[in-house]
Amino acid sequence: IMSTIHYFGIRHHGPGSSRRLLAALNALMPTQVLIEGPSDLTDLMPLLAHPEMQLPVALMSFVTDNRSASIYYPFADYSPEYQAICWASQHGADLRFIDLPMATQLANMVSDNETVEDEPTEPTEPTEQKASEVWEDPLAVLAAIAGYEDGESWWNQILEQGAADEPTLFANIEATMTALRSYQPDERPRTLQREAFMRLQIAEAVKAATGPIAVICGAWHLPALRQNFSKKADKQTLAPLTAKLSPKQFCSTWVPWTSTRLSLASGYGAGVDAPQWYQHLWTHGYSEQSLVHWLTLTAEKLRTAGTTVSTASIIEATRLCQSLAQVRQRPSAGFEEARDAAIACFCFGNQLLWQLISSELLQGDVV
Repeated sequence: IMSTIHYFGIRHHGPGSSRRLLAALNALMPTQVLIEGPSDLTDLMPLLAHPEMQLPVALMSFVTDNRSASIYYPFADYSPEYQAICWASQHGADLRFIDLPMATQLANMVSDNETVEDEPTEPTEPTEQKASEVWEDPLAVLAAIAGYEDGESWWNQILEQGAADEPTLFANIEATMTALRSYQPDERPRTLQREAFMRLQIAEAVKAATGPIAVICGAWHLPALRQNFSKKADKQTLAPLTAKLSPKQFCSTWVPWTSTRLSLASGYGAGVDAPQWYQHLWTHGYSEQSLVHWLTLTAEKLRTAGTTVSTASIIEATRLCQSLAQVRQRPSAGFEEARDAAIACFCFGNQLLWQLISSELLQGDVV
């Protein structure tokens, strides 16, 4: 029965993760889909797949007598969790969240006067990593080895904008995260508690399994979910979490969200610096024509801001993107190449012109 469990380590809000996850689900056809998320809010999941739901939205929970104690789980249409929920709803698969209950998260948030602890986020500046800092910026280590400016660009190149489907990609992600966590185990109490709870939830799902089970979680958690801990050991890990709110003490619902707020670290926050770039990858895929479309959009923003940009400049920027990718020894031109080419060809090297449009172009104003 254990062989029927299939683990998929994804990046929250990753369009490449979503595309490959959907392909994997179509090939596997699981009867159960288990997703990292508050287990006591499973009943709200089907609403996300409702045809009239307009994304981005967030699953919000707050303490009724202390509304500053709140947690948000944002979803965009390119979020792997959203796509998995829609897939399960369309195919009649059993659908469940398996992470720590919201009643427990909020209770401990209030009692500890803490802020919500999220996934390790990708760094915004390249830094030399020490062993004790790996779990704070896990992808920065790999990015430095591969010659990328930060973990964000490394992950984009490897997964999110990759054009070819690689059957072993999820296995490669798992091997990578396993190596990182063996180098420096994640010993944060809340992370260990979440992973212990998810293991117990997966074990419960196996008892009722009638077919393949798909477990979808942030890639960082994947090695821990595969580890063979006893139920007794996992329950001991969860023992300190004694506080729990009653259903009357907190409220949960779906609320509107914005593209700008997708870059914040809350719930499924993953440090997405350019949500609209990810929306572009999801809508148009990744190819040279898709890159031209992005550069044309960039030119239109600059024209609206009062800067003259010719069609010839768009052609030149496309060529420069390819040249930069070759010089940087990257398999294809990505966001950094498009940005640098736009600054060179559209803004004549003037960073101030780029800053006029960068927020609107990269963050967007979608509500």
